[in-house]
Amino acid sequence: MNDETLHGDSGTHPPHGEAAGEAQAAAPAARAEGTGRPLPEDALIILPVRNVVMFPGTVFPLTVGRERSRAAVQEAVRLERPIGVLLQSKPEAEEPGPDELHWVGTSAGVLRYVTTPDGTHHVIAKGLRRFRVLQFLEGHAFPAARVQYIDDPEQLDPEIEGRVRALKQRALETLQLLPQVPAEMVAALQGVEEGPQLADFIAGVMDIPLEEKQALLETFDLRARLDRLLQLLAHRIEVLKVSREVDERTSRSATSTASTCCASRCAPSRRSWAKATKGPPRSPSWRRPSPRRRCPRRWRRSPSRSSSACSACPRPRASTAWCAPISSG
Repeated sequence: MNDETLHGDSGTHPPHGEAAGEAQAAAPAARAEGTGRPLPEDALIILPVRNVVMFPGTVFPLTVGRERSRAAVQEAVRLERPIGVLLQSKPEAEEPGPDELHWVGTSAGVLRYVTTPDGTHHVIAKGLRRFRVLQFLEGHAFPAARVQYIDDPEQLDPEIEGRVRALKQRALETLQLLPQVPAEMVAALQGVEEGPQLADFIAGVMDIPLEEKQALLETFDLRARLDRLLQLLAHRIEVLKVSREVDERTSRSATSTASTCCASRCAPSRRSWAKATKGPPRSPSWRRPSPRRRCPRRWRRSPSRSSSACSACPRPRASTAWCAPISSG
């Protein structure tokens, strides 16, 4: 089974003390596999991952599948120490060595360790601090290394504060252009005020390649990191705007085509119907009962012939004289 991220989360979880109960039961077996050497105080237990770059302040649930990875997490829970999350430079490696890992990562506290009934091990970890590996250690049942922590400056100059404000505005604009953005995501972004935390939060949730995220993690200078994030967000905003315009034009074109097609199909049937009926259809109840019909011509009595009916009108006459038409000339 591969170590893989299930999804990202920016919320909070119970402290990692709740995870100790489940992990301590498996920790003795894991320690027995190693030499039993104690871990130096300046060393960090390493957890290699394939498809996640963790930033300080972000919370990620992870699935731990490899034996050495489970031993690393269980030992960290037992000792109540953080783990160091490192991205593999070669994802295909099943047991990555120092040359198959990036040497810059994030330390993380284990908030919860859960083993499901099917035997899958899950960890919820929260990023704490950036670090750089100085030396990998051997002789342990899990990867370990001596590291150097790298923190952001506490005091920010006006130029950085201006970049932080612009970054927040662009991030909110990006969320407005995205479809179906959870309200919790917008609220979480608006609640971040500090520049370093805002940069790490945006870098953690952005949909960019892993190598790009790793490059942001390895950018220790805060100003350069903010500038790179501003460029990425500006490009993303332009792409989203163009995509929305294309969708709107496509929708209008499809609607217009459907209307034209419907009109062209219905026009012949309407013309043939109008030609056959010479007018709109009327229900049989529309016609009023016609009065007693009369002869459509003007007649006069003629004594030359005698008949009981008019030659032009089949209606019988009351008199014996026949009706002859009156010439109009």
